[in-house]
Amino acid sequence: MSQTTKAGSNGPSFASARQVDAKHLADLLARLHDPVVAELFIAFVDDSPELRQEYLGACLKAAETVRRQEMRFERARAAGRAYARARGQISFAAHAFLVAGRYIAAAIRRARVERHHPASPAHAETANVVAFSSVRRTAAGK
Repeated sequence: MSQTTKAGSNGPSFASARQVDAKHLADLLARLHDPVVAELFIAFVDDSPELRQEYLGACLKAAETVRRQEMRFERARAAGRAYARARGQISFAAHAFLVAGRYIAAAIRRARVERHHPASPAHAETANVVAFSSVRRTAAGK
């Protein structure tokens, strides 16, 4: 027999090992919704077919908890992969907008420069000049 002290009591109380084990087992069964506890319970019960048969409902609950946790992880992985793909596409679109913005900004700067600084008269006159490419200079005209 072991001697334990209950919380809130002033003196020692005597409890058998079976009572302590039963309390711990009841606490464990109450927490089967926790995946860590469920995996621990399955690992413990898998060693003994008698215990598995005795706690068949608890084994099913533990297996359900573990399976749901796996499903949650798989959904999270899928969401992470979708986020990474979307982030890559958004990055590509953002880069395209950035490049387009740079070209537009450069065009605006060129237009402003041309508006504030008109072309020199030499460049303006060349538009009115007719070139006679067919006329050849002779040696005498030099």
